[in-house]
Amino acid sequence: MKNYILDTTVLFYDAQALFKFGNNNVIIPITVIEDIDHFKKDMSEIGRSARQTSQILDDLRKRASVTEGIKLDNGGTLFVKISTGSMMKRLPDELKERHRDNLILAIALDVKENSGGIPTIFVSKDMNLRIKADALGLDVEDYESDKVYIEELYTGYRDIVVSSAIIARFKEKGHLSLDEQLYPHQYVTLISEEDRSIYAYGRFDVSKGDIVRIKTEDREGIWRISPRNREQIFAMDALMNDEIQLVTLVGKAGTGKTLLAVAASLFKTVDENVYNRILVSRPTLPMGKDIGFLPGTVEEKLTPWMYPIVDNVELILRKDNRTNRHIRGFRELMDMGILIIEPLTYIRGRSIHNQYLIIDEAQNLTPHEIKTIITRVGDGTKIVVTGDPYQILKGNDGVIVPGGFGRRGIEGMIKAIEYARKTATPYLGLCLGMQLMAVEYARNVCGFKNANSSEFDRNARYKIIKLMEDQRTIKYKGGTMRLGSWPAKIMPSTNSFKSYGKELVFERHRHRYEFNNSYRNALRKAGLVISATTPNNMLVEMIEWKGSFGIGTQAHPELKSRPEEPAPLFVSFLDAAINKSSGSKASGKISA
Repeated sequence: MKNYILDTTVLFYDAQALFKFGNNNVIIPITVIEDIDHFKKDMSEIGRSARQTSQILDDLRKRASVTEGIKLDNGGTLFVKISTGSMMKRLPDELKERHRDNLILAIALDVKENSGGIPTIFVSKDMNLRIKADALGLDVEDYESDKVYIEELYTGYRDIVVSSAIIARFKEKGHLSLDEQLYPHQYVTLISEEDRSIYAYGRFDVSKGDIVRIKTEDREGIWRISPRNREQIFAMDALMNDEIQLVTLVGKAGTGKTLLAVAASLFKTVDENVYNRILVSRPTLPMGKDIGFLPGTVEEKLTPWMYPIVDNVELILRKDNRTNRHIRGFRELMDMGILIIEPLTYIRGRSIHNQYLIIDEAQNLTPHEIKTIITRVGDGTKIVVTGDPYQILKGNDGVIVPGGFGRRGIEGMIKAIEYARKTATPYLGLCLGMQLMAVEYARNVCGFKNANSSEFDRNARYKIIKLMEDQRTIKYKGGTMRLGSWPAKIMPSTNSFKSYGKELVFERHRHRYEFNNSYRNALRKAGLVISATTPNNMLVEMIEWKGSFGIGTQAHPELKSRPEEPAPLFVSFLDAAINKSSGSKASGKISA
């Protein structure tokens, strides 16, 4: 039994957090209830969480008194605690102001003192509040129930050791009943306890309550594509089974995920005529210009993004040389309407019926986008989601967020910056990349949970980045931005100074939004280094992290960088990435 005291930031982050602490005591300080009430009318995600938390607490309140404890369905007990006032008087002088954080800390200390020896843990997403709580002698934790470790993902299959006689009977009859806890459609490898070279593959059929033989195990191949290992056998069976309407294939590059999915879709659509057509979609993540900037029709624009799909289709058609199929190539499948390739943007608002839908490179999608796709699917459609979560950030030795405009992908960039900061992965932010670096730090270190740039959220409570004052009345951007070469005065003993090797540097600029000086002191006190400003100290030019290589510049050093004379920040960034690679035996990849 433990006492878990939750800060407001935890409930704003996850309204269901009350139920994530098992059969322990969950304690909500009364100050947290006031915070929730303050934000309940907010139209942001925080407001939504506040309203949801209020509804949950009100429903629970009807069961019993919140001061005496409410039994939760998971075995835990919920309390709302009020400060006695005595602990507030015993706080250090620096914390005696009746600030909400200090009131929460006072209640946490009060709970600990009167816990009767029960371990008491303070949980918060606010890093500074955790530091203060630790300094006061509280045990502290970050709230991390949302973290997913790839190694712990459900694999979809398991091994079961049985006798050779049972395996022989299973192969003969085609089904087997075992006293094992299995999930619907979970795949099973039956291994002989006498001779481990004797085995059989099966799938748990929940409607029969038995393990059944895999239909595709003895098949020569689908369009001459044959599984080469156990995982591919299981994948092919799931892809060919019409009872399984949603299949997720997770694996590293080169494991055959997309190839198997395309082969199965062709067989089920062309040969068996189960589905009307094949719809393939993948995120259009650019390495250069986005799709809107490319010339031509939508189909012509999409071709570069869809080359991996095209390559797989062409490979399958080349391998299949049977004369009863008069399909000469990828283009003919498109012309016949059998194969349709669309960007995910076009799926929103549609109802997709009786199609074989393949979502490739799904690791680049957000949970919201995945939910949108699934809700667009109508009767008779099978969804196959393929992806490699290892490609997201793990194993990379550096992260770059370049310049840009617009809010598309902003939250993903902020997540990438957070990952780089927490894992000490070298980071370089260029213009927008510096601005988002400041926003991420404000949100996750300073505790400004609604922090943003006014470019993306004009109603944000904390506008860490805002429009330059002389730009407010300008409607047409172009040449009105801060353009051209501007000086920057760099602080000594910073990574920025080490990169340039001098105090005064000139870099080119192209932007309309600036670091909001109203938050300069707050971020600096929280540990962010303002490493360079304009010589008159009016504008922030560079920021960086303490303890690891993370630099953001408001400038565009790429505009002056040349192969024979690369920008100093690029050289320093690559040195840091190479050092990380050498130290951790990583891949040497750089993510942008």
